[in-house]
Amino acid sequence: RWNPADVTTPPANAEWPTVASFTIWDDANEGGGNYWGFGNVSTAFSVQAGDAIKWPTNKVIVGLGSAP
Repeated sequence: RWNPADVTTPPANAEWPTVASFTIWDDANEGGGNYWGFGNVSTAFSVQAGDAIKWPTNKVIVGLGSAP
């Protein structure tokens, strides 16, 4: 599991298109830090202006390789 605590994005300043995937960085500042990987969400969703995305504790699972 990757997130030992809740991770919340800043509020969107405009409507976002459908969210179907995410990236993982080790710095919360835009354009900063190191890229660690990406993943797909199980169900795509949209984000309205002013909304934030909350990734609850222990809900982002990261692994290496492929599933059998």
